Amino acid sequence: MARKRMIDPHIWEDPGFNGLSLQARLLFIGMISNADDEGYFRGDAGSLKRLVFGFDDLPKDDVEKWLEEISKLPTIHFFEKNNEAFGHFTKWGTYQKQKKNRIQASVYPRCGRCRASVGQVETEVKLREVKLSKEELLQKISNRLTLSKGQLMAFAKEFNGLTTTELKEQQIKCNTYMNMSSQNYSNPGLFFKGWLKKYMQDKKTKESEIKMKKGIESTLPVVSEEERQRNFVKITEIRKNLSSKLGVNK
Repeated sequence: MARKRMIDPHIWEDPGFNGLSLQARLLFIGMISNADDEGYFRGDAGSLKRLVFGFDDLPKDDVEKWLEEISKLPTIHFFEKNNEAFGHFTKWGTYQKQKKNRIQASVYPRCGRCRASVGQVETEVKLREVKLSKEELLQKISNRLTLSKGQLMAFAKEFNGLTTTELKEQQIKCNTYMNMSSQNYSNPGLFFKGWLKKYMQDKKTKESEIKMKKGIESTLPVVSEEERQRNFVKITEIRKNLSSKLGVNK
């Protein structure tokens, strides 16, 4: 059963709609008003004449002529099923805002043209997803960093002070970084070389900071606990003497 329907105000400026005759425009609006919750309706001239022009004495041929005009619009499809005519609006959900829990399923058969196009879109989407998955897989494969024993030895020799354990740890971290990145690394080995170069620079900086800190600590005099206590007593006595001279009671 048809319910209240909305008419988009832009329809009055639409070239396709305005290209219809006045009677065809009225029929088009009448079909919107009488379509079910999914935008389907009986599409034969007799049914539409009764629904839209029920009190008018009009020839059925005129309604068929107006339907012919309307059928050229891209927003509506007419089709036949079991020798019965039906129609539906292709963008019904765009213009009719309905509460989902109140939408009643259409009792009319589905449009074959739309079902075919939906199936085509679904197929294209699936193919695109498969293609994307393959591209992502190929990227991950190309980004995979695998090093032979000889390459590990060469890197260890090039970066003096780099242990085998550190080299393997950095290989894992570099692999993780490349696989998470959206960038395609055509030469993972070259990228890893730059990665190790930065790692060694950071390592040397940290080692220099530690040495500097130790050097500063080594220049400080070593004070025993006994001396620290004697110094504390002396400082306390000095404070008391100053307080008495200044007349400050504490």
